[in-house]
Amino acid sequence: MLPLMIDMKGRKVTVAGGGNIALRKLRVFMEHGADVTVVSPQAVDGIRKLAGSSEIQWKQKTVEKTDLEDAFIILAATDKREINEWIKDQAAQHQLVSLIDQGSLSDFHMTSFMQRGHLSVSVSTHGASPILGKKLCRQFMEQINESFIGELSLMAQKRQEINRSAVSREEKVMLLKQMAEEV
Repeated sequence: MLPLMIDMKGRKVTVAGGGNIALRKLRVFMEHGADVTVVSPQAVDGIRKLAGSSEIQWKQKTVEKTDLEDAFIILAATDKREINEWIKDQAAQHQLVSLIDQGSLSDFHMTSFMQRGHLSVSVSTHGASPILGKKLCRQFMEQINESFIGELSLMAQKRQEINRSAVSREEKVMLLKQMAEEV
């Protein structure tokens, strides 16, 4: 699998299933600006509250192919394996699907990650131990102090200035490397 960072602002995410796992996963997408729709006859209180406050849309019904059509990402998080597999089969090739209960059939895995300022750390154990992934991610971030986060923010500004400057490409690369080595 290829790790990627994807801007989810405004992208459509469809979650089939209304349980606690679906809630936990959809919150991650919400935090990153996704437009989330849950399709499930039943839902836990957390999903009901989010739908009641119009933070997500909840279609209180069994999932149908038409529910999947506009989604960029689909989370098959029902408690029925055959429905999750059906969802995967119905998705278009350009849609990314995660079967919560069958990682080997999924197009992507959600990694453990933490973000502070311009620094994002992501750890995947490819499903072997999500708990260990979270632990490693947390341990790495505990080693990063606020001074470093501030320095990284300044680096982002300096990088923009360097890229906008009239110096040659080679000189830009040299300046960026030098800046990274000074941290």
